[in-house]
Amino acid sequence: MYEPVALTDGATVPVDLSAGVNFSLVLAGNRTLAAPTNLKPGQRGFIRVTMDAAGRTLSYAAAYKFPDAVTAPSLNDGGVTLLEYTVSAAGEMFIGGGKPLATIGGGHPGYASGRTYVPFSGPISSATVAGNATTAVQFSIPTSTTISGVRVPATTNASTSVRVGIYTNVNGAPGVLLAEAAGTTSTTADTTVSLPLTLAPGVYWEAVRYAASVSVQSTTGPSVSTIPFVGSPNGQNFNNPGIGLITTGGSATALQNPFSATGAATVLGLVGIVIP
Repeated sequence: MYEPVALTDGATVPVDLSAGVNFSLVLAGNRTLAAPTNLKPGQRGFIRVTMDAAGRTLSYAAAYKFPDAVTAPSLNDGGVTLLEYTVSAAGEMFIGGGKPLATIGGGHPGYASGRTYVPFSGPISSATVAGNATTAVQFSIPTSTTISGVRVPATTNASTSVRVGIYTNVNGAPGVLLAEAAGTTSTTADTTVSLPLTLAPGVYWEAVRYAASVSVQSTTGPSVSTIPFVGSPNGQNFNNPGIGLITTGGSATALQNPFSATGAATVLGLVGIVIP
């Protein structure tokens, strides 16, 4: 499911999101991405674009949106570019990235101290997250960044032990565990679990495991489409990034390493990275 699905090259390239999560495209000429079909809010992945020769161009149908609302990502002329996409809660397909494959994660203005950054999310009133299972969601780092921890939402039914971790990305899924830490949730406020870690530019996965089934709740706040780029000071619209992976491996004292997904997760008890 997470291996890139080849898009059919042509003057206008169809993009059907029901066919997969990640996609690949070889440009044999100047092309246009057709308006995407079968969009599912919260779905996120990438389109790996390869030019067969320098000078190719890629245009976009009007249905595509870009982080700064104006500029389409640039391509690595004559090489490989990773375009990251996310389907917003409103059903819009945002395209970011536009950097050579070695420096993926472009299209982000940078991180501000003291703020929390999360993947695209759709606000919900509440959700129940299973205990003794690890859920993970993908995120990107545009430049070398040091984080201070991972923020998890309040668990409104009861406080419980929680473990968080950061995984590498391997073929569109969590791979090797880079670091993990333990904490205890609160019933009234979000909790930051200390996890100091410096991340090079690239794609990673945030993971969380609750010791018991919990109820989590998000609050209203800024547009969910801006949170990954401007951050949030206090945990607004944190919950339910939409599409993730789940595993029942691991334990209350150690996350599974490497991660071995047992299925997809649509409710994720996960927040985001915290910038010191």
